[in-house]
Amino acid sequence: MMSQVILGPIYENKQTKKLIHHIPIGSIAFLWHEDIDSVSASGLIERGVKAIVNASTSMTGRYEHSNIEMLLSAGIHVFDVVCMMEKQKIFDGEEALIIQDKLYVKSFDGYEEIAAVASYNSQVVNQLKGLAKASYSYRFDDFITNTLDYAQKEKATFMLKKHLPEVFDRLEKQKVLIVARGGGYEKDLAYAKKLLNQADLTVIAVDGAADGLRKLGYQPDFIIGDMDSVSEESLQSGAALVCHSYEDGYSPGSTRLSSLGLSYQTLSLVGTSEDMAIQASYWSNADHIYLVGCRFGMRDYLEKGRPGMASSVLARIQAGDCLTDLKGIHKLEKNHLGTIVNRMKQLEAVVSEWVKKAADKKDWIRKKGAFHHE
Repeated sequence: MMSQVILGPIYENKQTKKLIHHIPIGSIAFLWHEDIDSVSASGLIERGVKAIVNASTSMTGRYEHSNIEMLLSAGIHVFDVVCMMEKQKIFDGEEALIIQDKLYVKSFDGYEEIAAVASYNSQVVNQLKGLAKASYSYRFDDFITNTLDYAQKEKATFMLKKHLPEVFDRLEKQKVLIVARGGGYEKDLAYAKKLLNQADLTVIAVDGAADGLRKLGYQPDFIIGDMDSVSEESLQSGAALVCHSYEDGYSPGSTRLSSLGLSYQTLSLVGTSEDMAIQASYWSNADHIYLVGCRFGMRDYLEKGRPGMASSVLARIQAGDCLTDLKGIHKLEKNHLGTIVNRMKQLEAVVSEWVKKAADKKDWIRKKGAFHHE
């Protein structure tokens, strides 16, 4: 049983990325998010929430990740709902109280019990990581099978050039930077400033990455995606807007952009919006394509709830040597700087020793010369 009392306004949204846009500092976030992903964890930390109550399972143990550890290290309490009473409405700033493994929300008659909750700690996280490691081979086999099956079905769609909106003509013979909100993407952007400052670089933001770019002082030339995690300010910033539409023609972002009175194009290509950006750049004869924050690998895709990554494999194979992935470059830079510092310290010690020996030798020569002249 927990003895600590957590008190604050509670806010809820079925989509965590939408909740992050408006939840005030010091609030309690009520989520419906199975296996909280790294982008959401980073966003919740940045928003300064004090606690998370999740109606889904924050860490299932299906695959290994450190997102709950990240939240706990930031001082954010994480709870999963064990049993929930009937809820009448979505929480929108009501005063909430978490005490004795129970969530209460203030009503006209006082505090009403909403749910029984269970908290995460390092012991629980380690147990779930152990479970994930134990089932890794099964999960990996299932993921690869799915990827290969869908790659076989989808490969034909990558063989013929699709008709692209005219706005993509701007990418011909240009260096293109595609930015998505994968884990650590803002750190990678900070280390890729030299690339960003190239005059002939065209920047494509995938959905909410537009906000991350603008926060660092860069204006994307394109925003591509479902448009559900981009702020209105970024959508109205002057970037060319391209909504990802499904094969049946449905485009979830079109409704939002139309309601804002914004001009946009639609494009239907197989895969994620990141894959679409890569394909569109390749078919537009871009000189080179750089990626920051784009997902690649089993954990990245399981975080997105995707059981495979066929379209991403095909898109990258197709782009081939026109593609450079800068994901994780901040780690390389950090290690490189550490190596330089260590080498400088070693060099300083060598030089210091050499100077000392040279000084001793000089004294010996001086004494020898004096003896000779005598």
